[in-house]
Amino acid sequence: MLYFVAAWGTLTLLAAGAFPGGAFVVLAIAAYTTIPLLIIIRYRGWPFYPGAAFRLLVVRPFWYTQLLLPLVSSAGLIGLLAGARSDRHSSSAASPRPSCSPVACSASR
Repeated sequence: MLYFVAAWGTLTLLAAGAFPGGAFVVLAIAAYTTIPLLIIIRYRGWPFYPGAAFRLLVVRPFWYTQLLLPLVSSAGLIGLLAGARSDRHSSSAASPRPSCSPVACSASR
């Protein structure tokens, strides 16, 4: 359980800053792909024989998510740490950053 909290928490943190509502989207995907795990644990399998639509819309996203979740969350965490490190080094540079983007600065001249 701690693994899921850490992995989905990392992705929620990254998505929250990426676009508005990003944290909500990640939490919705987390619920959609984690609830089947709780059902599998509860019933020790599926309590019914899954049809084609169920396998396509529930089982396949569940297995792909379980496969990719550690890779994606660890890559996001590594990228977050590397970005924080490079931002820390670039902010200590002698030349200050311009207060506007190159396009906006050239348009105001």
